[in-house]
This record gives sequence, C-alpha cells and structure tokens, in this order.
Amino acid sequence: MEIKVDKVLPNPEQPRTVFDLGALRELAASMAAHGLIQAITVDEAVGGVYILHDGERRLRAAKLLGWETIRADVVESINGAGPRERLERALVANIQREDMNPIEEARAFRQMMNVHGMTYEQIAQRLGKSNHAGYQFVTIRMKWLELEPEIQDLVAKGKLPVSKRVAEALLDVPDPDLRVRLAQKFAKHGMKINSIALACKRAAEKLQDGGEVDADSFALRYAREKADRPQGAPMKWDALQQVGQVPPWKTVTDTARETCEACALRDIASRVTCSECAIVEFLRLLLVGVR
Repeated sequence: MEIKVDKVLPNPEQPRTVFDLGALRELAASMAAHGLIQAITVDEAVGGVYILHDGERRLRAAKLLGWETIRADVVESINGAGPRERLERALVANIQREDMNPIEEARAFRQMMNVHGMTYEQIAQRLGKSNHAGYQFVTIRMKWLELEPEIQDLVAKGKLPVSKRVAEALLDVPDPDLRVRLAQKFAKHGMKINSIALACKRAAEKLQDGGEVDADSFALRYAREKADRPQGAPMKWDALQQVGQVPPWKTVTDTARETCEACALRDIASRVTCSECAIVEFLRLLLVGVR
C-alpha cells in the first residue's frame, strides 16, 4: 500500500547511526530512474502514523526526492513488545545488508542485553547464525565497547582489523592514552593482527618494567617487522646495505657480514630493525674517514 512519507516516524530502536549522504543521493537517483524496488516495512501506530521497521535509507532517499507517498508493507502491530521486536528487525535487516559498522552492531547488541535481557546466544539466534559462529560474532563486537571512543571510531571507519585478538591486545596495555596513540599508529600504518598483538605485548612489558613507550619507538617498529615477515624468510638486509656502501677492505667487509649473520635479529633484519645497530654506525664513521 501507499502511505504518506510525512506519516512515517523513524524507528526509535534503529541501531544504525551513520548514513552517508553521497550514498543516499545515489540511491535517490536510482529510485528516481527506476522507482522503489523494495517497499519499506512499517508498523501501524495510533493516530494514523506508522513506525518504520526496515527501509530507513529508502525513506530518506524518498524525502530527498520530495515524494509525498511511498510504498510500504504494514506488519502486525506489536504494541507492548514493540521496542524489542523493532530493534531485532532493524538489526537483522542492517546486518544482512552489511549496512552497519561493527561499533553500531556492538551498541545494538548491548541494548538488546541491557534493555531486553537477551543473552549472546539469543542474539546470535536472532541473527540466524549457528551457536558457535554467532556467539563469536557477538563477542568480538562487544569487546570493542571496552575501549576508548577514539579507538571505536577507528574500527567504525574500517581502519583497524575487527578482531577480538586486536581488541584484547589493546586492552592489555594499561595506559588508556597510550592505547589510543598506539591504535592511531596501527591504523596509520595499516598494521595486521599479528603485528598489533605483538606490538601491544612489547609495549605492555616495557610499561611493566617501568619504562616509557613511544607509540613509534624502536621496540614497536621491531615488533611490526617481526610479525609481518613470513616465518623462515631469508635475511635480505645487513649492515652493509644499511650503510649503502661497501668498505674497500676485505677483512672489514667479511667481518661485518659475519657479525650480521650471527646477530640475534638476523631473521627480521631490515632498514627499520638495523637503524640503531652499533656496527652500522661504526661503518659509517669508517667510511667518512677514508673519503
């Protein structure tokens, strides 16, 4: 049936909060050219108004186009149990279309638990997921809500891996300010799960020992190099490459290479991990003296 656009009230339980204006304009253009492919879903309330269940993007696009009416499927009124069912329907619809970011999903799950008394298993069931997969899905999302808003924002924007391991690694760093700085650094460098977990571990250990941690310190750069390098990969970097020039004396050259071969960090040697090597500095000084 056709109902008036201005008679449709937004779903008060809508878990999605971010609507990209550019995407809405594209949808509006498509609707203008081809019409409304799928009707919105509403619940008839008192006073001739309707409460939206599904189709907020379509409704917003219709408003952009100035439509007076929109095609809608009216579901049975669910007065009394309304808030919970509206939340469930909106959540499932958004997740099935992948319209929500992980933080919006997590907040919706929290509302389902805190307000409606649902368990992780019940939420997973509503999402149509198997017990184990659904439980893990909900658990991973909820773990991010324990972290700072700045970190949640990075996850919402897709700049950090949506992994329980990453969330737990960040939570292991006891300093909240450092956590945020580290997360921003991880996002900037596009670091992977293993890299982030190892970097957080080293940062937490250093803090435990009473040391200070710079978000871009050598220890964290080292951790990133180690985690990103494939296991068993051959050494591709040594002190001579770090210097960028080979000394003229065979003994010095051989000694430098033998030292690098015996180095405990040889499996992860790179421009980053060799940047503070004493041998590199020695070779640089040596080369300055012979020019």
